[in-house]
Amino acid sequence: YWGYSINDTTKQSYAIKTLNTNTKAKTKIDPYENEKNALKDLNNNTNANSVNPNIITLYNFGIGPLIKTTTKETTSTKYLVLEVALVNFYHLISIPGRPFSEKMSRYIFKQILTGVDICHKKEYFHRDIKPANIMLTHNGDSKCFNIKLTDFGYVASPEEVHMNNSKLKFTVGTL
Repeated sequence: YWGYSINDTTKQSYAIKTLNTNTKAKTKIDPYENEKNALKDLNNNTNANSVNPNIITLYNFGIGPLIKTTTKETTSTKYLVLEVALVNFYHLISIPGRPFSEKMSRYIFKQILTGVDICHKKEYFHRDIKPANIMLTHNGDSKCFNIKLTDFGYVASPEEVHMNNSKLKFTVGTL
């Protein structure tokens, strides 16, 4: 689930992603911990200049109350506070009759590969790259956009890769 929040003081917008905690039992992976740890490592958020231009930015995370509207019951939910993205790449490429120019295709592909390269240099392997997990954000310096890799719930961490001798034992993500 995605929601949005605006900081009243700074007028900064944030995306709030809540995660289903029952997924771990099915896949032996905790998507919340995976995504939180990978994004903390991939984006050193000590200052704004260290944020990776091709990986979605994690601003905060935690566990908070969630009130179910149907039962008025309060439970806890895990959440990630992320950078707001303008549009999902899947929706952009789904528009019929709107092909990308060769120049634009190169621009997009280079940014995707730059994001993947940064993951691989830090020994993270996304395992679910698809158009729905690629977002576009506004580039504040120009009228252009940045491509951002998102949804690191199934990422293979360096520890997981080394522990399994670089061979992961089960399939995750989209076929």
